Amino acid sequence: MGALTAARTPTRSRRRPSARRLALVVALTVAAAGCIEPPPADPGPTTATSASVPSPVPSPAPSPWPAPSPSPAPWPAPSPSPGSILDNLEAGPPDALPLPFPTAALAEVADGEVDPEVRAAIQAAHDAFQERGGNRGADVLTVIRAEEGTWTSVVGTADGTTPVTPEHQFSIGTLGRLVLFAEVMSLVEDGLLDLEREVTHYLPKSLGFDTDATVRDLLHHTSGLPDHHLALRATIEADPGHRFTPAELLDAVPDERGAAGSPGSSTDDVLLGLAIEHVTGLSAAQAFRTHVLTGTGLEGLAVQPEERPQGPVALPARPDAARRFDDGGGYLPSLAAASAGWPASGMASTTQALARFMQLLCGGHILSTAALSEFAAWADDPSGGAAGTPVLGLVNVDAGYAGMALCLPLTGRAVAIVSSAAEVAATVPVVPLMDTAVQP
Repeated sequence: MGALTAARTPTRSRRRPSARRLALVVALTVAAAGCIEPPPADPGPTTATSASVPSPVPSPAPSPWPAPSPSPAPWPAPSPSPGSILDNLEAGPPDALPLPFPTAALAEVADGEVDPEVRAAIQAAHDAFQERGGNRGADVLTVIRAEEGTWTSVVGTADGTTPVTPEHQFSIGTLGRLVLFAEVMSLVEDGLLDLEREVTHYLPKSLGFDTDATVRDLLHHTSGLPDHHLALRATIEADPGHRFTPAELLDAVPDERGAAGSPGSSTDDVLLGLAIEHVTGLSAAQAFRTHVLTGTGLEGLAVQPEERPQGPVALPARPDAARRFDDGGGYLPSLAAASAGWPASGMASTTQALARFMQLLCGGHILSTAALSEFAAWADDPSGGAAGTPVLGLVNVDAGYAGMALCLPLTGRAVAIVSSAAEVAATVPVVPLMDTAVQP
């Protein structure tokens, strides 16, 4: 990759986004956009098992990382206890992440298993998480502890009857921005995109979409553009096999818009996807696989709708989930929902691939230290996490699923959890579970 050429200072005056909105790299932030398939109920029976997986040797290949949506959204948590990993959702940051971005702790992962006592504590917290959440759906958590290895804990059923396994793929919603935003930064490093240039410079002239938002605005979700999902919900529900085109997504964007620098939406992701395709000459999925999804251990991530999940899949905890999956062409949760979330919010993945991705990202195998430092510099006040340790990651609640992917770059931890939760409220007990997973 070439040197980073983008300036950190905006080229024109505008209201600067808040630190909470900008802290895509160092603050653990909540992102949920386009909850396009209402979650249902009807929880099935649950089972609890656990599995360990070998930790692959890090590969020096490129791969991903992204930013949160500015709109406040949901993985609801109770008031966290002191030292909780989610402290900074409500309180100020205890510590800043030092620059240049520290990658040493997660650069390599031991080829072993997590300590048995830690595994037992995580499994107990995971079982409690499932029980307190109403025993609905499936929960899978993968933790990478660099000095020990990798371990996956599973609880619940993938379809009401089938026990979930570490190999099950879930819809990951806005966690897919990790891939999209890393791709953008890799193209910035290669000189194909400029953070301070208006995105229309990188769009096909025939598109005719009018905005003065810069690439940086779209990364921060501060374009002022409203979301396209609302106008598509009826079609998503009535015709799960419909495949939306990017042009259809932009046609659904309401005419009333805010100024660049004000809150944006998932429409920002669509414009970034089109810019990526225009400057690379590849489809968004091909570009991701060429630049940021080349590392080993990422095979469990499917860039829908161009890539279809290869199974097994965990369905949302709604009574018609199996029918919608079949009618939707074998995509999660359906082809209509996945294509409406293009190019970021429509992906599917195992937790193993997500955790591996976070380890590769924070270990310096995906983006250069310069690019990772640029991310950190975007935050006005970089945030810390558990016990004052900086955290980098995203949270999603979207289309019948909830999830979290994060890393602690100073302590060598990477964690991913995905749930097919029937209700957002069922995710409340995630706080003690995640704190247990990243304990020293």
